Amino acid sequence: MLDLTPNYVTEGDKLFQGAKAEDSEALSAFVTSNKVNNWIKVGEDDSAWAKHGNVQFLSQFGDHYDLNMRSPVAQNKLNDVLSTLVDYGVKGFRLNNAKHFLVDPDLQDEVSAGSEAQKDGKKYGLFMHTRTTHQEGLGDLIHIFTKNVHNMTGGEGFLTIRDDSAYRAEVYTVKNTTIFGFDLPRLAFLNSEFQSSAPKTLKSSFDDLGRATNLETLWMQIV
Repeated sequence: MLDLTPNYVTEGDKLFQGAKAEDSEALSAFVTSNKVNNWIKVGEDDSAWAKHGNVQFLSQFGDHYDLNMRSPVAQNKLNDVLSTLVDYGVKGFRLNNAKHFLVDPDLQDEVSAGSEAQKDGKKYGLFMHTRTTHQEGLGDLIHIFTKNVHNMTGGEGFLTIRDDSAYRAEVYTVKNTTIFGFDLPRLAFLNSEFQSSAPKTLKSSFDDLGRATNLETLWMQIV
């Protein structure tokens, strides 16, 4: 199994270089604006926006630039990566940062939650993350890549998400179904629960996952 963090790229990425040159197709692959809102980098105090030319690019994670995962251009980029890795023999994928794959397309300000929401003393902990995490449609989005992995591997492969993104079960279901957009590895979830420093919280989360899906979507992963 290979971990991927596919929702952002570095400044040296070819697609980002095209976006900096204001190529319209490349630009469509990124979260951009002509002004900034109050979003702040994850774990930092700085603005989550980085200006290049006349365009503000969303940059929530260090020096990386967030892809607009609603964009067919961004989706094709990830599908190309998955296809290449399958050609190399990889059949299992786990997506990091899945809860951040979609952001509020209206770019509304985050809402302050006061001191109770602070995390590690970082300013971003003051916000509820309602605009930049667990957006509606995650299940349908991830299902696109899951189906492609299944097709690329003749049904032998799988695609799942890290358990630290799975606290909002309802946003990961495929629209109008109780089926998750990703493959659900039961044994890996149990292993995480046993190792967790807060097992009650994690167990509660995955109990919710179990109630939100049907057993036909479960598969056993050897870990």
